[in-house]
Amino acid sequence: MAVVLLLLGPGSVSAQERSRPGAGSVLDLAVPERAAAARIRAEARARLVDAMTNDTTAESPPDVLREQASARYDAILQVFPNDVDALIERGLALAQFERVMADGHQERRIDEAIASLERAREVDPTRDAATIASELAVLRTRRQEHALAAGEYERALAALEDLPLLSPMEYLPYSRRERGWALLFLPPSEQTLVGNWAEVTMLAGDPTSAIDRYRRAFALAETSSITAALALWGLALAQERSGSHADAIETVLRAIDVDETRGDRSGTFAMLHQEGVFFEPACEIHAYESLGHEALARRASTAEGRAREWTAARLSARFFLAEGGAQSIYRDVAVAAEARLTALLAH
Repeated sequence: MAVVLLLLGPGSVSAQERSRPGAGSVLDLAVPERAAAARIRAEARARLVDAMTNDTTAESPPDVLREQASARYDAILQVFPNDVDALIERGLALAQFERVMADGHQERRIDEAIASLERAREVDPTRDAATIASELAVLRTRRQEHALAAGEYERALAALEDLPLLSPMEYLPYSRRERGWALLFLPPSEQTLVGNWAEVTMLAGDPTSAIDRYRRAFALAETSSITAALALWGLALAQERSGSHADAIETVLRAIDVDETRGDRSGTFAMLHQEGVFFEPACEIHAYESLGHEALARRASTAEGRAREWTAARLSARFFLAEGGAQSIYRDVAVAAEARLTALLAH
């Protein structure tokens, strides 16, 4: 599962995000075009932060605010096409854009976001490199371009290593908008980036390398954290898909134990349904849940309990295949799971 988390912790923020460049110097503002751009930029930024923080006092919903922000950045870029701030901020606005249409279709502006962020990188390869790479990785994942996403995660991790780190308390401002602005450019934590890198590596067809990266993500995470649980879930599925079924079952049980340690009772396999966790393709959720139910059968105290978990596991495997998994590179793993569970239920 790809994870989009802005988790603050000691040493997780760079000096680069301490302040963002403004419209320019006083001399710049003496130029009418730059003064106008400064006013438009301020309007765009206010809308972008209100959308991100889901401000209930805002006059428009988040999708409209992001649309309004991107339109203002477009106006700046018509006059200053190489304005790297406008390119980055427009890209972030479009990357987060989401609108549910009347027919239930989800409208996104992924292609435009990618183009804007990649153009910003061309103009200034060093500006917000970790943030841009991590955002592009998520966008590539949503397009199921897993090999490209893996490359962006690797790039984000390399850029993260180059950032000087500060405690958030040393710089984070206190107003809602200032704090939202600082968080907008905060790249995900190293463990989140590594965990996401592991997943797209698995989806690109290399579960063996994914196993190593999931283990690294788990080692970086705090015990009993959401990130630790998700790393274990990912590790288990990578083990399953690399042919290590027994190891996968043991790892899933460890993931479930982390879930229980956190005291989360929001539903079965709650960690897989946390806000900010998404699956591309969406059918991947069923692969995780199938493995989870099969693992829970190990702990069932009665034959009826085991049969109930095996039945749920087989149903999830079938959902995986029916909802897109039949075209997955891991189709055979799901078919084998369905056959194995059918055999267990027959005895």
